[in-house]
Amino acid sequence: MWTSWETRCGIAAYTGALVGELRSLGIEVEIVPVPYTERDPQRMGEILARLNAADLVHLQHEYTFFGGIVPGASTLPWYQRRLRVPRVVTAHTVFTAAELLRLPQEERPRQRLAKRLLAASPQFRRSVESGPFEGAEAVIVHTEAARERLAKRRIRPERVHVLPGGIPTAAAPDPAELAALRERLGLEGKRVVTIFGYVTPDKGYETALLALKSLPPAVKLLVAGGTRVEHERAYMDQLRAEIRTQGLDERVAITGYLEEPQLAAAMALTDLVLVPHLTANGSYSVMVALSHGKPVLASDLPCFSELRQSAECVELFPVGDERSLAERLGFLLASGGARKAMAGAAREYAVKRSWGSVAESTVAIYRSAVTSARR
Repeated sequence: MWTSWETRCGIAAYTGALVGELRSLGIEVEIVPVPYTERDPQRMGEILARLNAADLVHLQHEYTFFGGIVPGASTLPWYQRRLRVPRVVTAHTVFTAAELLRLPQEERPRQRLAKRLLAASPQFRRSVESGPFEGAEAVIVHTEAARERLAKRRIRPERVHVLPGGIPTAAAPDPAELAALRERLGLEGKRVVTIFGYVTPDKGYETALLALKSLPPAVKLLVAGGTRVEHERAYMDQLRAEIRTQGLDERVAITGYLEEPQLAAAMALTDLVLVPHLTANGSYSVMVALSHGKPVLASDLPCFSELRQSAECVELFPVGDERSLAERLGFLLASGGARKAMAGAAREYAVKRSWGSVAESTVAIYRSAVTSARR
């Protein structure tokens, strides 16, 4: 399993749950941590040797795991050319080159022009849009929308498998942790709306802030998470400045990274989980919310629309539309009956989508990949 591991990362949490279930099924799993920016030839050779000693390599792919998307930065092609065993790739991100470059959000004229030219380059587009998945015996995606994207990039459709992540078993909150968090964040007597997960620009916090301004003062927004890597701190500073500019200092609380006991407490204090993402191919944080039986209000991106079709625990609003968001938030916070029904549906959905069933499906994909490689 080639992955981020035992670190503050949603993919690491996803993989940890999967590995535990795979081992319970009798699969021998060795963890090989992703290299990030490692370029030392000896160290890279050691990583490659460990990978080639396996019967199959399962890569949990995200661009930052191999140095990023800047041309020439990624070390993944080096490894791909030298792997001698079948490879399965879980595509946690299937954004276009323009989306990866954040071209739609770029307002600086020079940078926007440079990004537009780079996004139009066929060589660059192939390197980021299909390169990580080419040559794999199987590619796992989390949604039908992601599968359709890869099909348009000429990834053989029979090798692409839609397998949503499992829903973890939620821990019960500790009463002392619950009380401490409520007091520290000033949540007593508040209606709490929570955006859970690492703080990154694509999660629509600004949309949530604009919606919050039109809601009653008793509604408080909880940003339950922190930054994952150093370069994301600049956005956190920008977000804090925007909160001050909007005059929302008393109505928004940012927790920083939450360990499991604190996470359980934050979920217990939450009335509704908000997922106002501007771009996404899926979100493990949504699975965490459902594991805690929380109703979810999400932007109507394809991945969340698919989830809405499967589970009545999710409501949708048009992506980036703060007025619609405020309207739906106001209704749901005022309707205890609606939230109760959504919470019940969330718990039912969580039972059906266990990690055990995901692991069984993953093993079937492994067997197919090994058989295919032998032909």
